[in-house]
Amino acid sequence: MIEVGKPAPQIRLPDQFGEVFDSTEIADTPIVVYFYPKDNTRGCTAQACGIRDSWSDLTEAGAVVVGVSADDVDSHAKFAAEYDLPHRLLADPGRTTIDEYGAWGWRIRPSTGERVEGVLRRTVVIDRSGSIAEIWDDVDPAAHADQLIE
Repeated sequence: MIEVGKPAPQIRLPDQFGEVFDSTEIADTPIVVYFYPKDNTRGCTAQACGIRDSWSDLTEAGAVVVGVSADDVDSHAKFAAEYDLPHRLLADPGRTTIDEYGAWGWRIRPSTGERVEGVLRRTVVIDRSGSIAEIWDDVDPAAHADQLIE
């Protein structure tokens, strides 16, 4: 499990274009990694679009923002294109990074109240030194972009 102050595990996953994102290649840059359950669902769309709508503020802060789910590259490509998302969506169907970052477990599906196992809505901030700076659990998709800007 990850902890604030500890080194962040490397993230090496394909994005919606099939290009590999490697967190070690952007050393000295803060990285915001938000984990989300599924492309094209109500909460995940609100979260991604909130980041899109706040994109200029986020880029001014100098951070790289990436989203991660267990969806595949094709699903990410459709999702990003449909909502004109400016950030990279990383595909982790094998759950390697999702598991390393503790973003898999039981949650309540907001639309039905059903208890399901899957990707948890969690955000991790990696600082310029490559360490975990912050961890947010149970992120509110509608307010997430504002939290990131703060």
